[in-house]
Amino acid sequence: TLTINKDTVGDIEFHAKLNNQAKRIDLNGNVIGKHNELVLQGSYPLTADSDGLNINGYIERVDLSILNTLLPAFVYDVDGKANGTVSLTGSIQKPNLTGYLKLRKAEATVQYLHTHYMVEDGQVNLNAGEIDLTGLELTDIYGNKANATGRIVHDYLRDWRLDLSVASNNFQFVNTNFELNPDYFGEVIAA
Repeated sequence: TLTINKDTVGDIEFHAKLNNQAKRIDLNGNVIGKHNELVLQGSYPLTADSDGLNINGYIERVDLSILNTLLPAFVYDVDGKANGTVSLTGSIQKPNLTGYLKLRKAEATVQYLHTHYMVEDGQVNLNAGEIDLTGLELTDIYGNKANATGRIVHDYLRDWRLDLSVASNNFQFVNTNFELNPDYFGEVIAA
């Protein structure tokens, strides 16, 4: 059973075969749980400096709440469902994550702003060094809609940064109180 910080993701069936000639381990497996189903195939290099990392994930369905323990602290209360295809290539020191995820009833809270946003249906594209959020329609806690343009940038899955623009006629952008930030607090709904 695969568990991430006490959250059960699912049962694992995994096969690995040593390929001495290619100096890699060939992988094939799946994770199946109540809310998750994904298949992994690929290879893992035996030398750390090799660019032989090549793992493909085919996600039939995944519960996005498992990301709460994996994402940087500026996003929390992640929930919803997704499916898609992802690839992890490059080297172990410099992995590249590419692919796409189709979101369904996804939601999260932005830590600094303390605003909770939802995406009914949308797609994020995973490109080398970024998660592209362009084209997502966000909904705030009042049901107001906004269109997102931007990305979550990372340096080989480290040093995460958010670069996001939102366009709307009426949307909640800040929802803090004195306890959260005594220097800057209140609710901002703007166009």
